Amino acid sequence: MYWRMSKAEKELKAVRKGAGYMVIDDEKIFQAVAIETYEHMTWRWRIYLPKGHKYSWKVAYGNVPAEGISSQSAHDSIGETGETILNVALRQNKDNNWSLYLTFRPNNYGEDGSSYAESTSSVPIPDSVMKEMLQKPIGFEYIYIGINGAETRKLDGPIVLLRYRIGQKMLGGGWTGSKNPMPGILVWLETEP
Repeated sequence: MYWRMSKAEKELKAVRKGAGYMVIDDEKIFQAVAIETYEHMTWRWRIYLPKGHKYSWKVAYGNVPAEGISSQSAHDSIGETGETILNVALRQNKDNNWSLYLTFRPNNYGEDGSSYAESTSSVPIPDSVMKEMLQKPIGFEYIYIGINGAETRKLDGPIVLLRYRIGQKMLGGGWTGSKNPMPGILVWLETEP
């Protein structure tokens, strides 16, 4: 009986992982898995934020580096920990200005049994940045965490969720990612002291 139960638990774990559910083996480690959105300029993750830390979501735009993070950023602190859905969407508003929207939908409950409310924050993206991104696109280089299944990270530095940059022309045609900063958007997570 024990053997069947163990086998069933392993199979359930594999099915849940394949369906985008998180399997939290270590509650002290950040985890993320990308969720398909089928929407242009929209990214979504199921993430796990370990308890005992305060977090800041940071957003940078303009000339985004190929590696690391940007020194200039807008940010929003969040207090919820545990499992949550993060949706990041770049949208043009009714007044033709652009904003990056970050929506958090916690999948956990407070100590009193009440659920945390969904929250959305937005970062205005200057028209000059969007013009450069939309008028020069040869191609886009985008890297985001969890695209190939659940990924884990230690909380010992910034965790980049999304790096979305225009590509660079190649001699003879085509495009490639550049080692130089390029117009784009960067979203990352930092732990606060």
